[in-house]
Amino acid sequence: MGTPINSGIPTGNISVNGNSGSADISFSVEGSKSSGVVYVVAHKEMGEWIMESNKFKSDQTGEAIDLLTEPAQQ
Repeated sequence: MGTPINSGIPTGNISVNGNSGSADISFSVEGSKSSGVVYVVAHKEMGEWIMESNKFKSDQTGEAIDLLTEPAQQ
């Protein structure tokens, strides 16, 4: 991705009701080497947020990278 990394304003839906809730959001990211969109899906259970999905989709290649399982590349 390259540095520095800049992010856009998140858009989507967040719903919270006490200790439970859900979130489905996305935001743009741009570095010196690439850019794309991060997509996040999570839910709140017993007061803690749990990530269900966290993916980056590259603008250059269209490739989607699962940020929860892929190791970071230097």
